[in-house]
Amino acid sequence: MQQWVNALERMFVLLLRSPGSELEQGLLIGGAFLVMSWVMTRAGTAFGIPNTGVYYSVAVSAIGVALAVAALAALELYGPPLADASLRFWAQAGAVAAVSVVVVAPMIGLLQRGGYIAALLTWAISFGAAIGVILLVSAAFDGIRAGGRSADRTRSHREDVEAIQR
Repeated sequence: MQQWVNALERMFVLLLRSPGSELEQGLLIGGAFLVMSWVMTRAGTAFGIPNTGVYYSVAVSAIGVALAVAALAALELYGPPLADASLRFWAQAGAVAAVSVVVVAPMIGLLQRGGYIAALLTWAISFGAAIGVILLVSAAFDGIRAGGRSADRTRSHREDVEAIQR
């Protein structure tokens, strides 16, 4: 059981792009989940899925993400060890795609009473929106950290110049 817990933690860190602080992690998770649920509601309505209320979208988003992360953890625990980063990325993408096609899309169709293709497209768009939020928030925090390092270097340089001038 502890292997699964450790693997799930590693997969969350992988998906969240190694958040540097608890604030960043909270913004990543909260922002991605809110956007995913909102996009799922809007896309489901656009594709003609009847039950696209907020509660349905939140439930389906939570279950879908949990299944995707579980598939990634299972791949890490039971899949072949892949040393090549590119091959590992494609194996992980394939695992998420497989669970999306085989489990998540039919679940969305069942819970929200929609067609398979509409459910699959809704899931893909909302999952993509969540990934977009994660990338944008991570980039913003990376920029803030880089700016802080630059300010530290500038301050250090200024102190060195002032020390030489004395």
